[in-house]
Amino acid sequence: MKKQFNIGFCLLALLCLSNCYSTKPNGANKQLKVEFKLNNFLSEEENIDAASCTVSLLVENKEIEIFYGRPLMCQETNKDKWKQDNYAIPNQALAACECFWAGYDSKIYVLRKGERLQVYEGGISEFGIAKGLGYKLIKTIHPKDWQ
Repeated sequence: MKKQFNIGFCLLALLCLSNCYSTKPNGANKQLKVEFKLNNFLSEEENIDAASCTVSLLVENKEIEIFYGRPLMCQETNKDKWKQDNYAIPNQALAACECFWAGYDSKIYVLRKGERLQVYEGGISEFGIAKGLGYKLIKTIHPKDWQ
Protein backbone atom coordinates (compact mmCIF):
# COMPACT_ATOMS: atom_id res chain seq x y z
CA MET A 1 0.00 0.00 0.00
CA LYS A 2 2.81 2.38 0.84
CA LYS A 3 4.43 1.77 -2.58
CA GLN A 4 1.17 2.66 -4.42
CA PHE A 5 0.87 5.88 -2.43
CA ASN A 6 4.44 6.96 -3.40
CA ILE A 7 3.87 6.24 -7.10
CA GLY A 8 0.53 8.10 -7.06
CA PHE A 9 2.11 11.03 -5.22
CA CYS A 10 4.99 11.17 -7.74
CA LEU A 11 2.58 11.14 -10.71
CA LEU A 12 0.50 13.93 -9.16
CA ALA A 13 3.64 16.00 -8.50
CA LEU A 14 4.81 15.53 -12.10
CA LEU A 15 1.42 16.58 -13.43
CA CYS A 16 1.45 19.75 -11.29
CA LEU A 17 5.00 20.62 -12.33
CA SER A 18 4.25 20.11 -16.02
CA ASN A 19 1.38 22.62 -15.77
CA CYS A 20 3.62 25.13 -13.98
CA TYR A 21 6.26 24.97 -16.70
CA SER A 22 3.98 25.01 -19.71
CA THR A 23 5.43 25.89 -23.09
CA LYS A 24 2.37 27.87 -24.13
CA PRO A 25 3.31 31.03 -26.07
CA ASN A 26 3.35 34.34 -24.23
CA GLY A 27 1.24 37.31 -25.37
CA ALA A 28 3.81 38.53 -27.91
CA ASN A 29 3.65 35.23 -29.81
CA LYS A 30 -0.12 34.75 -29.71
CA GLN A 31 -1.79 34.95 -33.12
CA LEU A 32 -4.16 37.92 -33.12
CA LYS A 33 -7.28 38.27 -35.23
CA VAL A 34 -6.90 41.68 -36.88
CA GLU A 35 -9.06 43.14 -39.65
CA PHE A 36 -10.15 46.54 -40.85
CA LYS A 37 -13.65 47.90 -40.32
CA LEU A 38 -14.39 50.54 -42.94
CA ASN A 39 -17.41 52.84 -42.91
CA ASN A 40 -17.64 54.75 -46.18
CA PHE A 41 -20.18 57.51 -46.64
CA LEU A 42 -20.96 59.35 -49.88
CA SER A 43 -23.30 62.32 -49.81
CA GLU A 44 -24.61 64.62 -52.48
CA GLU A 45 -24.77 68.14 -51.13
CA GLU A 46 -25.58 70.84 -53.67
CA ASN A 47 -24.71 68.49 -56.55
CA ILE A 48 -21.19 67.95 -55.21
CA ASP A 49 -20.23 64.41 -54.21
CA ALA A 50 -18.48 64.31 -50.85
CA ALA A 51 -16.80 61.19 -49.51
CA SER A 52 -16.07 60.41 -45.91
CA CYS A 53 -14.59 57.34 -44.27
CA THR A 54 -14.04 56.15 -40.74
CA VAL A 55 -11.31 53.53 -40.46
CA SER A 56 -11.17 51.23 -37.45
CA LEU A 57 -9.41 48.00 -36.60
CA LEU A 58 -11.11 44.98 -35.13
CA VAL A 59 -8.54 43.36 -32.85
CA GLU A 60 -9.86 40.18 -31.25
CA ASN A 61 -13.33 41.58 -32.15
CA LYS A 62 -12.76 44.83 -30.20
CA GLU A 63 -13.12 47.98 -32.32
CA ILE A 64 -10.30 50.54 -32.19
CA GLU A 65 -10.71 53.74 -34.22
CA ILE A 66 -7.81 54.79 -36.45
CA PHE A 67 -9.40 57.92 -37.93
CA TYR A 68 -12.86 59.42 -38.30
CA GLY A 69 -14.51 61.15 -41.23
CA ARG A 70 -11.56 61.67 -43.56
CA PRO A 71 -12.38 62.54 -47.19
CA LEU A 72 -11.61 59.08 -48.58
CA MET A 73 -13.34 55.91 -49.77
CA CYS A 74 -11.60 52.78 -48.47
CA GLN A 75 -11.65 49.03 -49.05
CA GLU A 76 -9.77 46.15 -47.46
CA THR A 77 -6.96 44.69 -49.59
CA ASN A 78 -5.95 41.03 -49.60
CA LYS A 79 -2.30 39.95 -49.41
CA ASP A 80 -2.12 38.79 -53.03
CA LYS A 81 -2.87 42.31 -54.23
CA TRP A 82 -0.14 43.86 -52.03
CA LYS A 83 2.51 42.15 -54.17
CA GLN A 84 0.74 42.50 -57.54
CA ASP A 85 0.32 46.25 -57.28
CA ASN A 86 3.74 46.85 -55.67
CA TYR A 87 2.33 48.60 -52.60
CA ALA A 88 5.57 48.08 -50.63
CA ILE A 89 3.56 46.59 -47.76
CA PRO A 90 5.69 44.23 -45.64
CA ASN A 91 4.89 40.51 -45.93
CA GLN A 92 4.44 40.28 -42.16
CA ALA A 93 1.63 42.87 -42.17
CA LEU A 94 -1.53 41.55 -40.49
CA ALA A 95 -4.04 43.54 -42.57
CA ALA A 96 -4.12 46.32 -45.15
CA CYS A 97 -6.60 48.62 -46.85
CA GLU A 98 -6.47 51.08 -49.71
CA CYS A 99 -8.24 54.42 -49.90
CA PHE A 100 -8.77 56.99 -52.63
CA TRP A 101 -10.60 60.18 -53.41
CA ALA A 102 -10.16 63.11 -55.78
CA GLY A 103 -6.72 62.11 -57.00
CA TYR A 104 -5.27 60.98 -53.67
CA ASP A 105 -4.32 57.30 -53.20
CA SER A 106 -3.61 56.03 -49.68
CA LYS A 107 -2.53 52.63 -48.31
CA ILE A 108 -2.80 51.64 -44.66
CA TYR A 109 -1.35 48.52 -43.03
CA VAL A 110 -0.85 47.01 -39.57
CA LEU A 111 2.32 45.41 -38.19
CA ARG A 112 2.89 43.66 -34.90
CA LYS A 113 5.93 44.90 -32.96
CA GLY A 114 6.33 42.84 -29.81
CA GLU A 115 2.99 43.05 -28.03
CA ARG A 116 1.95 46.30 -29.75
CA LEU A 117 0.28 46.89 -33.10
CA GLN A 118 1.54 49.70 -35.30
CA VAL A 119 -0.57 51.28 -38.03
CA TYR A 120 1.21 52.87 -41.00
CA GLU A 121 -0.17 55.05 -43.79
CA GLY A 122 1.39 56.18 -47.04
CA GLY A 123 0.01 57.78 -50.14
CA ILE A 124 0.50 59.80 -53.24
CA SER A 125 -1.42 62.51 -55.01
CA GLU A 126 -2.01 62.42 -58.74
CA PHE A 127 -0.05 65.67 -58.85
CA GLY A 128 2.95 64.35 -56.89
CA ILE A 129 6.00 62.59 -58.21
CA ALA A 130 6.09 59.08 -56.80
CA LYS A 131 9.21 57.99 -54.94
CA GLY A 132 7.48 55.32 -52.91
CA LEU A 133 4.44 55.84 -50.76
CA GLY A 134 6.33 57.38 -47.82
CA TYR A 135 4.74 55.23 -45.10
CA LYS A 136 4.55 56.86 -41.68
CA LEU A 137 3.47 55.50 -38.31
CA ILE A 138 0.02 56.97 -37.56
CA LYS A 139 -1.04 54.97 -34.50
CA THR A 140 0.34 52.55 -31.92
CA ILE A 141 -2.13 50.19 -30.27
CA HIS A 142 -1.27 48.59 -26.93
CA PRO A 143 -2.66 45.28 -25.59
CA LYS A 144 -4.75 47.14 -22.98
CA ASP A 145 -6.66 48.70 -25.92
CA TRP A 146 -8.03 45.33 -27.10
CA GLN A 147 -8.09 43.23 -23.94
